[in-house]
Amino acid sequence: MSYGALTSIQSLGIIYSCVSRGNTILAFYAICQGNYTDVVPKVLAMIPSNENGQMTYTTGDYMFHYVCQDGVIILCITDDDFERSKAFMFLDEIKTKFLTEYGDTLYQYAPYSLNSTFREELERQMTIFSDDSYLSINGSERRVRLETIRVRNLDMYSESGELEQLELVESNENSSLRSFEVHVDMGTTKCKDFIKKHNKMVFVIILLLLILVLIVLAIIAIAVVDEDRKTRSLLET
Repeated sequence: MSYGALTSIQSLGIIYSCVSRGNTILAFYAICQGNYTDVVPKVLAMIPSNENGQMTYTTGDYMFHYVCQDGVIILCITDDDFERSKAFMFLDEIKTKFLTEYGDTLYQYAPYSLNSTFREELERQMTIFSDDSYLSINGSERRVRLETIRVRNLDMYSESGELEQLELVESNENSSLRSFEVHVDMGTTKCKDFIKKHNKMVFVIILLLLILVLIVLAIIAIAVVDEDRKTRSLLET
């Protein structure tokens, strides 16, 4: 397996981010379409999830930044002129928010099961940290000490020595990412969508069931009273 350049995508800032438990992606967000489902799992497989740490992988015009803590990997993709300090500030922010919210129940979630709840947070923070004015507004004290974070080229991890072309392509005709997101979210939101679309019907069904229960209870009560009357009549005679 080898890693070539990621090409043909025109975008600035943080392009993609995800949260994973080891190699299992729990939530992700991307600002544009691409073959993330092919690229990202291969990158995650290179990260030792049993070791806490942080690093930047470079390939072509793009960088993969990650932090790993207690088996949780926060990863993002940026272009090569994006400030690494801002990328790791973003990763630290996401790590804190995610572990605070889900750290105690981390191992109960299936792949992509948190996409419906945590994706909005990824999107929001990606927008904030991709803003050129973020550092000037929030001060330089939040800058990361980059000298402690290593940088490696993905090509050096090639097993065969042959380059494999991996591409993130921005194309209106390529709907693979959007279709994938719909497929992932569909399983976790099907019940909610059904209730929203058919809430009147659900209400009517519940009301009819309640009425039916009341009728059955009334019939039973009448039968009990009638039986009691017959028993008393027999005793009196």
